Amino acid sequence: MANARSSFDALRETLVREHAASMGLVYGKPAVLVGELAFVCFHHNACAFRLHGRAREHALALPGARRFDPLKPDAEEGDWVMLGAANAYKWEKLALDALKCTREREIAGRKADAEPPNLPDPDARDEHAAKFVSRYQEAKDKKSDWKVTKKEPG
Repeated sequence: MANARSSFDALRETLVREHAASMGLVYGKPAVLVGELAFVCFHHNACAFRLHGRAREHALALPGARRFDPLKPDAEEGDWVMLGAANAYKWEKLALDALKCTREREIAGRKADAEPPNLPDPDARDEHAAKFVSRYQEAKDKKSDWKVTKKEPG
């Protein structure tokens, strides 16, 4: 069996080549990123995956899995799941789950940051309608004494 670092490097190269990810660092640890968001990192012969929801719960249920925070690696907290080299055969599936979670998070972030559509101000619309109605009423009042005659072509 290959050592943990070479397994991580092979996984990282696969993610970069096949899934449009990039190599980088997260708090000084080698990592795999989508855009500017890290979703896999390597620390002390183990691999950590940024997961949420059901994928995170399944990963935490694996033997030897623990919560991880790249900023505070010794504390068992954070939204990452760390899995040691003994479970390196599961790293690829977890990395793909983490990639999916990160892309979902990225899309949700873009939607939250998106500008709301440029809709007309309802107050301005009501004001415009009121002006129209009053002008129409004035014009109608002025024309009420006019006699409409049919003009014969001539």
